[in-house]
Amino acid sequence: MINLVCNEGCGQEFILISYGTEIVKDDVERVGFSCPHCGKVYTEYYQNTAIKKLQEELAALQRKLRKGISAKRADSLDKRIKKTKRKLAAAMDNLRKEVEAG
Repeated sequence: MINLVCNEGCGQEFILISYGTEIVKDDVERVGFSCPHCGKVYTEYYQNTAIKKLQEELAALQRKLRKGISAKRADSLDKRIKKTKRKLAAAMDNLRKEVEAG
């Protein structure tokens, strides 16, 4: 749970319990939350099938890294994690621009 202030709406405080998803168009979902007082919608990010796949890939790599592995293997996984994070960030930025441009 996270304490937040609706700084773009009513200004009231509230506790964020969970995020929700909403279909924006075809293969695009908005992930975010809304103020329980005024209904102002806050978007954390947008996702599509490609982004979900990258998120799953990143989670799998991070699980592997947490296992007891050699230093060489850990270094290799760390590099793959960083590369996947960069790809994920770029994909999310591009999708946000595409959705918000209309």
